[in-house]
Amino acid sequence: HEERTYVFSLSFGVSLLASVIGSVIFGRLVTVLEPLVGGMVAAYRWTFVASVGLGLTALIPFGLIRAAAPAHEDKKAVFSFSMFKNRIGLYTKLYLPYFVVGLGAGLIIPFLNLYFRDRFGQSPDKIGLFFTIVHATMLIGILAGPILARKFGMVRSLVWTQIISIPFMVVLAYAYSLELAFFAFLIRGALMNLGQPIGTNFGMEMVDKSEQAFVNALFMFGWNSSWMISTVIGGRLIEAHGYTLPLMITAGLYLLSSILYYIFFRSSERKTDTGYAVILADNGRYKI
Repeated sequence: HEERTYVFSLSFGVSLLASVIGSVIFGRLVTVLEPLVGGMVAAYRWTFVASVGLGLTALIPFGLIRAAAPAHEDKKAVFSFSMFKNRIGLYTKLYLPYFVVGLGAGLIIPFLNLYFRDRFGQSPDKIGLFFTIVHATMLIGILAGPILARKFGMVRSLVWTQIISIPFMVVLAYAYSLELAFFAFLIRGALMNLGQPIGTNFGMEMVDKSEQAFVNALFMFGWNSSWMISTVIGGRLIEAHGYTLPLMITAGLYLLSSILYYIFFRSSERKTDTGYAVILADNGRYKI
């Protein structure tokens, strides 16, 4: 229980480490394949095929996982519709900030590689290097996440890292210097991703054990559904207006998400001798 923040940070860090390695390999692979397969489009196509094939190998370790059978009392504490109805206020508060920040991310994050290509004329292997450096910086930020959460609380750490990242998003919107844009890209990425495992852990802390699987699924649904909506909008905005407008809208949505987190959960933690502890919620009303 006490180590959950570290576990989520480790999980997210391993994912980022894999992204670092993938950015290096597949960014270079596009350049190597281009003269061999007859063009950039074909090179990207074969790179995607290789990526999917590599991803499918994850089924092997997943298939080897053996979970222990749930205890008798855990079988009795099954999530139900009546529980959902009684806790819908809390679930809505947990879902909305996650959904809003996902809307902002979906507008621009999938297109940041194109941002560096279109605005600064960078090659695929150079863009892959940029993302590698950013992901390495994110790893450092993730290691700092549990320390910040223990010192300042999960809510304040999450809110302030998001807010501090917003000026760097604005710099990305208006920068036409590659060095300045890359610096903003670096700091923004580290700050925003620092808070993600903290937010996931906070959601787990706010609910009973029987609700945690549902809340985790709620987070995943909020993130994926928001991207499903905003990625389409972001692509059309970029095509019609360039990158500045979606970047500024993303900055506004990040600010809105931070405000929602603060309004909903500013009183949800209390100081203890060892850090901060979540005040458990009952029907959306917090109690010690």
